[in-house]
Amino acid sequence: MKRFWRNLLDFLTLVSLLAAIGMTVVWASRLLPRGLQIPLSLHFRSSARESVDMVAGFNYVYFERMEWHDNPIVGPPARNTAAADAFKQRYASQAIDRDIRRLALRRYRGPLFSVTSRGRVAMVGNSSTVGVGMGYFPLLFLLLPACRLPLVFRWAKKRYGRKPGCCKSCGYDLRASSDRCPECGASVDFSTASS
Repeated sequence: MKRFWRNLLDFLTLVSLLAAIGMTVVWASRLLPRGLQIPLSLHFRSSARESVDMVAGFNYVYFERMEWHDNPIVGPPARNTAAADAFKQRYASQAIDRDIRRLALRRYRGPLFSVTSRGRVAMVGNSSTVGVGMGYFPLLFLLLPACRLPLVFRWAKKRYGRKPGCCKSCGYDLRASSDRCPECGASVDFSTASS
């Protein structure tokens, strides 16, 4: 059972490392012209009442939750632009808009507008958006591999650190020695020392 958990942790570490590399490549692609950028869009949940999506913008990853009302609030005709703008402004004034650029975080909550089949503007639901700077994701995905790094170093040192026939403590050549290391005085295990 212990081996299963170790293998699972190794697998998750590898997946996390690959995700960090992938997010770094997506982030670096934002420096290219618009047609060459790598798109990133995931749909987590979609139903008649709500939709949850993840979309990559220029320098942010946006998590959007759109919720539709059963009874939309119908406003003036869409052709009457002054009345339609006043209708939208009345509901947009309730929106929350926070932009913390120092931490690369954005938050927006506001209404969703649409035009009905009769040509009227209607508020059909609410939208909540949280934007997180794209640079946080490689760091987040590198946490697990960074925690596993000392174990990898320990394994590599144990596997490749000392050659057969050398002292486990100091690395002295023990092929001509008896039961103790002449350099540090450690006892010799002849099963690993002789080769």
